[in-house]
Amino acid sequence: MLNRSCVPALALAATLGLGAASAQTPGIYGLAPTGVSPFGLQLISAATGAANPIGPTNGYLIFALAFSPAGTLYAFGNDILFHPLLLTVNPSTAVPTQAALITGIPSNYILSNFAFRADGVLFAYLAGDVGLYTIDTTTGAATRVGTLSAASTPTGLAFSGSGVLYLSDHTNLYTVNQVNANVSSIAPLIFDPAFGAGAQIHTMSFDPMTGKLYAAIGVPGGASFLGVVNPSTGAISRIAATAFGLQAIAIPPSGAVMASSVPALSGAALCLLGLSLVAAMLLLPLRTGHP
Repeated sequence: MLNRSCVPALALAATLGLGAASAQTPGIYGLAPTGVSPFGLQLISAATGAANPIGPTNGYLIFALAFSPAGTLYAFGNDILFHPLLLTVNPSTAVPTQAALITGIPSNYILSNFAFRADGVLFAYLAGDVGLYTIDTTTGAATRVGTLSAASTPTGLAFSGSGVLYLSDHTNLYTVNQVNANVSSIAPLIFDPAFGAGAQIHTMSFDPMTGKLYAAIGVPGGASFLGVVNPSTGAISRIAATAFGLQAIAIPPSGAVMASSVPALSGAALCLLGLSLVAAMLLLPLRTGHP
C-alpha cells in the first residue's frame, strides 16, 4: 500500500500523462473462421499480417466489425435463431454482448459492413438490397439512407479522418454521399499482381492514427491477404498473407501499429517522480527570485 504522502504526487504524475499505458492494444482486429466457434476474433499485425487468436465469438455468426470513436468494438451478428443483433465485443477476450435487436431492415438480410463517423453515427451496408443505413447504437433502430445504386456488389465501407465515406465493390473505389447514398467513382481498383488472380476486397478500415486505408483481400479458395488501398488512385499494395477466410477488420482509436513507448512506471517510481516534480515546483520561485 502506498504512503498517503504519495497521493498528491501520483495525481501530478497522472496529470502529466506518466501513468500506466492504455489497456487497449493497437492493431487490426479481424474475424476469421475457427474450429471452435463459427468465427474467432484475431489481432493482426499491420506490418506482417500475422494473426494471433484472441478467442471465439461464442456461437454468434458475426459479419461486420467497427470501433466507435470512443473505442467500443461493435459488431453485427445473428444468434442461433438468426435474430439481427447489434453486439459489443470485448477486444481482449472476444466475448460478445447483445446491445440491441436491430429493427428496420428486411428480414433474412445481413449488414455486412460497419463504419463509424467521427460524431459516433454508425453507418452500415445491407447486403441484398444494396442499401446504406444508419444504426442507433442505443436502440438498434436502422434508418435507410438510400440505395448504393451505382456500385456493383459493394464490399468495403470506411470513414476517413476527414469524414469522407469510402466504398469499394469488386471493381471500383467510390465516395458516398451520406445524405442520399449517391456514389461517385474515384478510380478502378488496381490489385498488386502478388495477390494472385481473382482478388477482391472483403472489408476495409482507416487507421485513425496514420490515415492508411487497410483492406482484407480474399482470393478464390479462401486465402486472405492484408493490403493498403490508395484512396486517391485505387491502387492496392500487398502487405502479407493473413488469417484464412478473413471476413471483417476494425482498427481502434489507438491505431493499427503499436507505438514505441516508455514502459509504464510502478507506483513507487511514480511516487518518487511526483515528489521530485513537487519539490522542483516549490523551489522554482526561490531560484528565479519571484514569490
